Amino acid sequence: MHTKTILSISIGVFVSLSNIAWAGYVPPVKQEPPSDYSRSTGVRSGCPNQEINSEMLVILAPQTYVGKTTSVRPQFTWWTAVPSDIDFRLFEFTDNVRVKQKGKPISIKNSAGINQLSLPTEHSPLTVGQKYLWQVALRCPNGNYVLERAEFRVVATPSSINPNLNSSEKVQQYAQDGYWYDALSESLQESSGKLGKLASDLISSLAMSEKPSDISTLTDNQQKIILKRIESLEEISSNWR
Repeated sequence: MHTKTILSISIGVFVSLSNIAWAGYVPPVKQEPPSDYSRSTGVRSGCPNQEINSEMLVILAPQTYVGKTTSVRPQFTWWTAVPSDIDFRLFEFTDNVRVKQKGKPISIKNSAGINQLSLPTEHSPLTVGQKYLWQVALRCPNGNYVLERAEFRVVATPSSINPNLNSSEKVQQYAQDGYWYDALSESLQESSGKLGKLASDLISSLAMSEKPSDISTLTDNQQKIILKRIESLEEISSNWR
């Protein structure tokens, strides 16, 4: 009985420590600020009678800073409130202020909830060290649209990444090392329109990371947009788990 008690306590401590170790997504210590392209996201022209608005489309990736991935064919993820037609575009930065479109636009029949797109094979692999911008646009019935954008940089896979881990362990390693796109992609491998616990935790911790360290430097409108985005991410994390 004494041995069983000690064993039970040991298992309980192990589980507790495991839960503490999983802190969700941890953003890079040195966050690269986005360009003006991403700071201007939101409603463009808009839809009549508010049939479609900016709250119906949420990119599931960092927006207030440049995200990171080790993949030259990353997976892009977003959420929409209703089934709709989505236009996806990818851009490459030619310098710090200019971009050029990479490949052709992709039209997608979008379902309500979590949507994903991997870089198609007809697109050439991305370049390590290069910064990119991806955009999803939700078309309105009148031809206008609502869009969101996010920027990311492809980086070399560090030697600290262990390729022999199982899927759950990979998610945790990528997340805690700041590789957002890799962590979310790995967490959604067996997804069927829902996030699951790991992805839900990632989205929740992404929401926390989106608040700037000094929000007082932003305009009232910028603050409003960011705080609304954080609220939307938390709702998605909770409602689509």
